[in-house]
Amino acid sequence: MLRLKRILGVLLGCAILLAAAAQPLLAEGRKAHSAQPKVYRVAILEAGTNWVHDKMLTALQNALAEKGWGDKVVFPKDARAIGSWSTMGKAGTRSKAIELMQRKDVDLIIGMGTGAAQALLACNNGHTPVVAMTLSDPIGAGVVKSAEDSGVDNLTTCVVPDQWLTMLRLFHTVVGFKKLGVLYEDTAAGRTYTNLEDARDVVREKGARLIEYPHLQTGASVRACKDGLEWLVNSGVDAVYLPDIPCFDWTVGDPRPLLDYLREHKIATFSRTGTPLVQLGALMGTCDFELKPLGKFHASQLIKIFQGTQPRKLKMTMPNAMGLSLNLKTARMMGHDLNPDVLVSADVIVSRDLSLDTVRKGR
Repeated sequence: MLRLKRILGVLLGCAILLAAAAQPLLAEGRKAHSAQPKVYRVAILEAGTNWVHDKMLTALQNALAEKGWGDKVVFPKDARAIGSWSTMGKAGTRSKAIELMQRKDVDLIIGMGTGAAQALLACNNGHTPVVAMTLSDPIGAGVVKSAEDSGVDNLTTCVVPDQWLTMLRLFHTVVGFKKLGVLYEDTAAGRTYTNLEDARDVVREKGARLIEYPHLQTGASVRACKDGLEWLVNSGVDAVYLPDIPCFDWTVGDPRPLLDYLREHKIATFSRTGTPLVQLGALMGTCDFELKPLGKFHASQLIKIFQGTQPRKLKMTMPNAMGLSLNLKTARMMGHDLNPDVLVSADVIVSRDLSLDTVRKGR
């Protein structure tokens, strides 16, 4: 019996010594576990598919990686909600916005485009950070209060002062239009997609006229846009500003019949969505160089938010980084003798039309 007590005593002593020795190891394990970096989950809401959204996301991810945050931010597939470019789709976008706002497993929501940003604001929970991206006119659409203040504590975006005003002025400098045509859906978002207020300002400034066709519906088809363009041509326009609407989306449809129609009637065109439409036949357009500057700008915003800065306190303005693209074939067909200064300042010069497949492969 005495011997058994001695054995138990030895075993108990060994157990105490082992437990004491294990304490530092357990502490180190807890410390290592607590030192694991947080991975931030970002949700995305889109009012509809748009090639610009995909390029923006790519530019954002590349910029985050360059800043050393590539493995600290994830974009879960089940947290990317895409609506539909239709009147019915608006209700779907609102419901998707509500679902994302109610989720407890996301650290930030990106609203891609005007419609998505407006839907998120309509159901804003007041605390989940929202970053609105690729907006045509954040102020005009009522998404933010001004270029300096979003007006909403958990919201920020990017504002490029006078971006489209500058482009429309350049369009007038090159072609000297007398009657500029615009077509749009007569809603707050629809008017921003065609930069209506900027167009009105430029024609007043230049002594020209603005001919408006406000009868498009959400998700307007190529046929509906053709009707609008025919009405504008019959109204005597000599130039048309091509808005960011589905019938000109070269990634899912074929806008070439619309561009050919305008070119046949010697109507000068400016593509708001940039080089791809110029490659397909538009006279002029923007050139955004893969949205890299914007990607870096928004990446900095996300990082600062994750580090604790309130979205409303972030800077929203950035300089205009867009360039100019020109189609020389279209210029020749229309009889435009482009000024050498314009040619020198152009960032992309297209000497011939490209096929739709070629343009899509170059995305």
